[in-house]
Amino acid sequence: MIIRHIYYSLFILIQIYTLIKQISSCPIPFNIQSKCRCAITETGRVYIYCARKQLTVVPHFDNSNIIFDELVLSGNRISIVHKNAFSGLKLRKLEFQSNPLNLIEINAFIDLSNYLEELILSTTILSSSSELTTNTFLQILSELPNLKRLFLRSFDLSKSFNLTNKKTILTSKKLTQLSLQLCSIKQIDDIDTFINLFPNLERLDLSENRFEYFNIPLVLSLKKLKILILSKNKIHHLNIQSSISSITFHPSNSLIELDLSYNDEHIFELISSQLEILNLRNNELVTEKHLTFLIHLYHLREFYFDYNRLESINQLYLPLNLKLLSLKNNRLNYINLSILTRLGHLEKLYLSSNKLTQWSSTINNIFPSLEILELDRNYLSIISSLNAPKLKQLNLDENHLGNKIDKKIFLNLPSLERLQLRDNQIEIIDINAFRYTRLQSLDLTNNSLTTIPLLNNLNETLQILSLRLNRIHTIDSLTINYYQTLHTLELDLNPLDCDCQLNKNIQDLFRLKIKITGQCHSPTEHRNINLIDLSDEQLSCHLINLSQNIVLTKIEQTTTLTTSTTTIRTNIANM
Repeated sequence: MIIRHIYYSLFILIQIYTLIKQISSCPIPFNIQSKCRCAITETGRVYIYCARKQLTVVPHFDNSNIIFDELVLSGNRISIVHKNAFSGLKLRKLEFQSNPLNLIEINAFIDLSNYLEELILSTTILSSSSELTTNTFLQILSELPNLKRLFLRSFDLSKSFNLTNKKTILTSKKLTQLSLQLCSIKQIDDIDTFINLFPNLERLDLSENRFEYFNIPLVLSLKKLKILILSKNKIHHLNIQSSISSITFHPSNSLIELDLSYNDEHIFELISSQLEILNLRNNELVTEKHLTFLIHLYHLREFYFDYNRLESINQLYLPLNLKLLSLKNNRLNYINLSILTRLGHLEKLYLSSNKLTQWSSTINNIFPSLEILELDRNYLSIISSLNAPKLKQLNLDENHLGNKIDKKIFLNLPSLERLQLRDNQIEIIDINAFRYTRLQSLDLTNNSLTTIPLLNNLNETLQILSLRLNRIHTIDSLTINYYQTLHTLELDLNPLDCDCQLNKNIQDLFRLKIKITGQCHSPTEHRNINLIDLSDEQLSCHLINLSQNIVLTKIEQTTTLTTSTTTIRTNIANM
């Protein structure tokens, strides 16, 4: 055992020595040390940081035998990358974003050819005015044959990749991730050239371009492609060329994630029956008819359909293996719950910002695997019951639940830990409303409660209670003492009366190490003072009369913390 500790200590010392040696070998010349610095991350990565330093050229670094994990040159004023700009450096990653780049000279990156694996490059100049063209793109590929990840933004790649005049065929066999965002690409017609350039692509991001349709044959030809991102284009449909017959057309078996968000898509063809993640946000789709293709996506796990115009779910077929369904910001006013409850693997359901008025489920409408449900920003006034034995988080903010929370709503949520009920005009909460839950966090912000609620069976679980923006005037220490695990109480923006009785209750809270936030509303001289900042002198009862003193004395003599708490528990148990 001792020998093992010695070896481990030696190993740590060697690692520290190596890192110190690397830092001491920092290749930054004295004249630019105010602009750049060498550093080590917590994970041991060694990098050079020159971001946002008003640099107008790539600094000239001293020769170094150290292989640096990263050089950051983002946010400067560099417009030209000159020939041999990185001479003497050995890098694995170069981050070169948000510069007004307009020219990259031939052999600008040639000195990084042996080690560079990742390049992130963008210009602040609009692609229509940029000198960074398809030829520049091909030049980068030829000078950096070991690239695995390439991210370009705001290049002008409106012209096709033309390699017909090149003597040798260029290919980037090691490149697995390619991102060409905002590059004015209208179409990739020369599929063979693209495939020869990138035979091993696994992730392709073509966001923010000018596609009006996208050739499925390209996807089919990229045999290793797993993730395709076509967000923020103008795609109306995915194109299956007429030359491809139904006999020769076979959907891709490798593609598992497809992002078509922020398009004008209305017609969907089956690209891959193996899809696991599909994103169709912001496509202005109106009816369930636009989603009939889902019936073929047997392996779909995550489906994002936010910010569309769907009004109802009545006959929609959803893949049975779905684990996440997001329908936020649609126009849903009706949902046939039997369609959702048949999804036995569904874990996360997001229905925020719709027009739902009721949630009427039967005893058979059970969500067996659901853990997160978001129904906030709807018009819910009727919730008959929620039946989800594994549900942990429930959001009902900004609905119309009315002045009283009934105990029936939460009867079948035995695993519920976090509940949000903001902005519901709640005045009363049934003492047994959460009796069958395991609530740890309860948010009742911006309601109409006048007292801190006493809630049965939460005495050993509740940790965070938010009562901001209600109508609470005082703090009942007996109620607070009932919650044995409470550590945070938020009472901000309540009309709290900061009198001497409140002082005693606050002292009890501090003694129990409960973090409390809130401000005095009255008397006038104490208004807006934080409770935690109040002194004993400010809360003393200088003008107390005799009768008040007698009453307070009797309370002090007859009521102890243990007795009071026991009384509350006994009363609750009998309810």
